[in-house]
Amino acid sequence: MRGSYYNTNAQVSDLERLAKQLPKPTTSREPAAASRRRPRTAKQLNAEQTARLIAGYRAGAKLRELGRQFGIHPDTAGLILRRHGVKMRSKGLSPDQEVEAERLYATGLSLKRVGERLGVDGETVRRTLIANDFRLRDQHGRSR
Repeated sequence: MRGSYYNTNAQVSDLERLAKQLPKPTTSREPAAASRRRPRTAKQLNAEQTARLIAGYRAGAKLRELGRQFGIHPDTAGLILRRHGVKMRSKGLSPDQEVEAERLYATGLSLKRVGERLGVDGETVRRTLIANDFRLRDQHGRSR
């Protein structure tokens, strides 16, 4: 067995030098564990905040707005309202509003503008028109 592995003195001294660079077994040099996000607890609204939430909803505020205002998820805001017996506003458009949405959109108004006039989001108008097989325009105003 001759060759570069025959005389191991150089290799042994290299290994000894490297071993001196390693940390002592008593000292811990483990990388800090990645900080995990602790699970958050649900924010609880006190009686005064709940009363303000209910009053805001009855005044016409949307669940998304109320959620932002009180630092809770919109679904949580809805859950609190239902728990307190608040009658929820219906989602979407009534049959009369659907007819009005089609009429307004046909005059050239955008979905957003039609929604503003009817008190709903433009996406609600878009979904309603599509469900009623109403032909929508492209983003440049041309019929598709």
